[in-house]
Amino acid sequence: MKVFAPLLLLGSFALLFSCTSQKSGELSKVSKTNGTSALTSNSDENEKKSNNAELKWYNWNEGYALSQKSKKIVLVDLYTSWCGWCKRMDHDTYTNPEIIKYINANFIPIKLNPEAEGTYTVDNLSVSGAQLMGMLTNNQNTGYPTIIFIYPTRNIELYPGYQDAAGFKTTLASIVEKSNTKK
Repeated sequence: MKVFAPLLLLGSFALLFSCTSQKSGELSKVSKTNGTSALTSNSDENEKKSNNAELKWYNWNEGYALSQKSKKIVLVDLYTSWCGWCKRMDHDTYTNPEIIKYINANFIPIKLNPEAEGTYTVDNLSVSGAQLMGMLTNNQNTGYPTIIFIYPTRNIELYPGYQDAAGFKTTLASIVEKSNTKK
């Protein structure tokens, strides 16, 4: 066991290093979005700046109120701070310039961590994050991440699990098409 411990420690450092390495070999900064963080390389940062597009996340109370006025589809990103796939979706999918542009044009994006403390308002009700998650998912066990779409007609669709940018583009287009059909 004494011989195995240094190898285990060395393996842990190697894993840590490989998880934080980027293609360019250098990290420029850690960007934070509503409590989530993602590592970005210099080339990623330059690409984002050249597109001049940024995804504006709302909290539930702001976004839900705005949706009542705008009649846009609400996109709720149901996540937790400990969820690796949630962080990967933040890093890989929500930073894609095409995704950002499409969401900004067609949706009101809301980040919701049901484990965080807070009070959320739905019409005249005040609920906790766990209660709001139960309302949105009809108490289904969905896991994280789960993307919830709320149409202006108040119909709700759930999409549990990680989606890469290509798959998410298809999902978003399908939701917009359904919404246009329902009008």
